[in-house]
Amino acid sequence: MILDPEDRDDLWMYMYFAAGIVSFVIIVIILSVVSMRGCKGESRDTPDLRCQPSHDALTTTTIYKSVK
Repeated sequence: MILDPEDRDDLWMYMYFAAGIVSFVIIVIILSVVSMRGCKGESRDTPDLRCQPSHDALTTTTIYKSVK
């Protein structure tokens, strides 16, 4: 299989393109697995606050301030 120099350039272009797609797919798979495992694990006595939404905007002192 002897290729012309022009055909070799086209072949390398497709090889780099395929390598880029494979790299992108691997990165997406790794990020998906890491994000799915993020908050899973054994239960603890104290809750893990990193896995819960922040409620800083609605403080209970502001909501119930007028109730006496």
